Amino acid sequence: MSMATLNSARLSSARPVQLTRTTRSASRVAPARSVRSVRVMAANLFETAQAEGCTQFANLVSSQPVVAAMLADESKSYTVFVPTDAAFAAASEASFAEAQKVGMENVLKYHMLVGRVKSNHLENYPKIMTCEGTKIDIDIRSIKGVTQVGAPPRGTQGLAGTVEGGKITKSDIQASNGTIHLIDGLMVPKAPLIGQNGGYVAGTEPGSGEGRTGLDTKVSAW
Repeated sequence: MSMATLNSARLSSARPVQLTRTTRSASRVAPARSVRSVRVMAANLFETAQAEGCTQFANLVSSQPVVAAMLADESKSYTVFVPTDAAFAAASEASFAEAQKVGMENVLKYHMLVGRVKSNHLENYPKIMTCEGTKIDIDIRSIKGVTQVGAPPRGTQGLAGTVEGGKITKSDIQASNGTIHLIDGLMVPKAPLIGQNGGYVAGTEPGSGEGRTGLDTKVSAW
């Protein structure tokens, strides 16, 4: 048998090469997956209050279309002192009677300030204007480390008594259109007594530069 014939026989008898399962899978290229970016929208003031478990406040807001629209308005910003459910449960019948007399829309607006005002900026104001049109007191002195907010004391010359409202229990909760501070009481606007502001530091607007001494640095209500 010639050498050419032998080589031809060897080639014809050789086994064909087969791909194993591992080889086949390795030869496949997995298609690239596109990653979709998801934009998470921040909740507005009303939604944020709900998320904090303030059901009674949310229900009350839902019954007042004007206030509901304000808390959902993304073109403006507010600071809201939101009473917790426990605050509503602890409120007296007299407080609810006063609130009904004043009107629930006004009561809710009394819990609102124009602009974002964080807790450390509240300390600059002994009084601050609300969306209801009258001022609330900011008391950082009566209880060390505690900020109380509410209707001004109704004692002699505005210097006796305590703020009628509640303590801030959780502060600086940010929403898309404002800031929330949770409080443990319900604030109801009250008519001032005669001589209420006698000898007392005048109330100030956020960002006016007029703090407790009138010399405080101007604070921006952003």
